[in-house]
Amino acid sequence: DDLLSHGVKGVIVVSSLAEQSHFQEATQRGLTLVNYDCRTLEGSTDKPAADNIYMDNVEAGHMAACHLLASGCQRIAFATASGRTISRRDKIEGFLAAAREAGLATQAQVIEGRAKTAYGDAELAELGIQLAREIAAMPTRPDGVVAINDMVAIGLMAGLRQCALRVPEDISVIGIDDIPLAALVSPAL
Repeated sequence: DDLLSHGVKGVIVVSSLAEQSHFQEATQRGLTLVNYDCRTLEGSTDKPAADNIYMDNVEAGHMAACHLLASGCQRIAFATASGRTISRRDKIEGFLAAAREAGLATQAQVIEGRAKTAYGDAELAELGIQLAREIAAMPTRPDGVVAINDMVAIGLMAGLRQCALRVPEDISVIGIDDIPLAALVSPAL
């Protein structure tokens, strides 16, 4: 209402939340929308309500899992923050598809945790540390982990080190981002 009342004609939305019915309504009222990180607005019927720009997150999850499997991992896990976003769902879908293709669907698992406050870089790294403690305590722990993003992966690596586990000798870790900081950790992601 505010945007339309101020004469705004178009917006770029950066949201991967699955529930976006409010955007559908805004487009029906004349707002032009470019939706980043989402394939379609849920509830769309005929013509898409927005132009969509997104990364192929299914393929990203698939590629990451395939890399671990090609490296010899047999018990893979996907480490992520809990919550329902389209990009997260798609990355997990690709990860699980790769495990099924390798005949390892029953060994693959998704490990979720909650950030304590928000989802900034520091909180995601802390989430990785928390998930590393859970993984280290598992009776049969994974030998390879795909992290939802590089900050979770960096925290995961730090947490595994704190638990006296070596990366990649004990557990291989891969992140999905390729942020510059990933090259500065040891070993590099």
